[in-house]
Amino acid sequence: MAWVLLFLGPQQAGALNLSALYKGACQRSVGVILTVNEDQLTLLNLEGRFEVVPRFDVIYLAQYPLGELPAQGTEAPVLPPLAVKTLHQGRLDTLVEGWPIDFSEEEFSFLTLNGQEAVIRKEAIWDLLPVEQTGPLQFKTSPVEKLQFAHPYPFAHCEVLGTGKQVYPQLLLGDPLLIRRELDRLQKGGQLVEEYRKDKVFYAVPQVYGNSNSLGLWLSAGSRYGSSRSRVNSFIPSFVSELSEGPFGFQRVLVTGTQPMPYSLHEEPQSQFYYALKADYVHFSLMYDFDRLLLGEQRYSWKREDLDRVDVRFNELQHLMAGFDYRSWALEYMWMPLQYGVNLNDSFFRHRVELNKMALSYMDPHFRGELQVGWSVDGKVDNIVITEADSPEQIAEKQRLRNQIAAAPEFLAQIRFYRFNLDLHENLPFEPQLSWIRRQIDFSRGPEPYGLEPAMRLWSNSDTLALWLRWRLPLDLSLSAFASLEQQSRKWGETALDHADQRILPKGGVKLDLTF
Repeated sequence: MAWVLLFLGPQQAGALNLSALYKGACQRSVGVILTVNEDQLTLLNLEGRFEVVPRFDVIYLAQYPLGELPAQGTEAPVLPPLAVKTLHQGRLDTLVEGWPIDFSEEEFSFLTLNGQEAVIRKEAIWDLLPVEQTGPLQFKTSPVEKLQFAHPYPFAHCEVLGTGKQVYPQLLLGDPLLIRRELDRLQKGGQLVEEYRKDKVFYAVPQVYGNSNSLGLWLSAGSRYGSSRSRVNSFIPSFVSELSEGPFGFQRVLVTGTQPMPYSLHEEPQSQFYYALKADYVHFSLMYDFDRLLLGEQRYSWKREDLDRVDVRFNELQHLMAGFDYRSWALEYMWMPLQYGVNLNDSFFRHRVELNKMALSYMDPHFRGELQVGWSVDGKVDNIVITEADSPEQIAEKQRLRNQIAAAPEFLAQIRFYRFNLDLHENLPFEPQLSWIRRQIDFSRGPEPYGLEPAMRLWSNSDTLALWLRWRLPLDLSLSAFASLEQQSRKWGETALDHADQRILPKGGVKLDLTF
């Protein structure tokens, strides 16, 4: 997805809320609440000291809006401030340094190291690091103006210490339930910031998926794997829904319709139901080609007329994938059933096999690279088991199937798959993505009984280079396109590889998307 820097710097808030915590009679502490937990809260008071207040000692809470903290500085911090970093012109720059003090659905407020309040959007956060501060901190403010903080009405009889301009409270919380809700809100916000800081080691970027929906339509040309005479991959709508609960949090994407698959044996759009999620140190995905349900297994399978005179075709049926993430690296395993068809001078063979695939990827704010390796071996296997619990009818049917398998010719298919993806869309115009795909198959089959079909032997190596581009248009529209070249090297014969050729196959497609 395209990351957009929402703020190049923090917004200075209009007012910094100072809290007055009343602990009984006329005892109060005035300052900025920095942390809240189940038992206590930490307040930076007007003398620059970090004061710990038992949570359940607070009987009344009042807030005073000011432009900045009226203090010259602080003692050596007992709570280390945080440095918030954001991505700006391809670099991680410091956005703000300070303590988180207020929270909303979309924004965080920080008390900066110069005693002022800065507001940043959550989506701008790319990193959180503790700031080493061993000695006292001097705020970069003008001389402190003398202020008198007027007591709220229930404490109007209390003496107001000091002299100077009087400041009146704007928010008054006297009900224990309201005080608890306010402190719970601050506690929850502080916990969220701490979760960001701890969970960031499992995220190469804060948000793998964003919050958007898009509806599009592909037009493809030259497809060999994503479509057949029964299956089509053009003029089939695709719907892509991305959801993120915020930086370093739960994120997912849902795809239905026709769409390219960056994990696939091929680069072409293919019909699919695809769901993927990222949460902490794990990621997971599943895919199913819903054309299998719409067409039925017989029509969905490869047929002789789908293939050229000497040809081999592949496509995925479904997959399950699970992986682990740490910092910029991710390792995953995928179980991928696929179907393949082989045609050699009108001798046709088709079968289904399970492919095992491993992938290793690296991601940072500038690019993402991924290497995938898959392998499978397919052959004639009699896996039908007759048990004592089987009825006579079941035994007869299983025996018939075993006889059918025994009469079929022996075959062997060794499949190897390699793919390298390079995503540069964060760095360059038109959001380019590149893929190199290699597929290898070594297939042999004995002659059919009674001479119906001769023996088959085919070795094929295919290398594909594919490029995807995307143009963002007005009115929330975007235009995507891909172009690819597939080079095939093939050797074939009945028992020996005595024929060979090479060919280059161009393919491409365009897609128009509406984002909402």
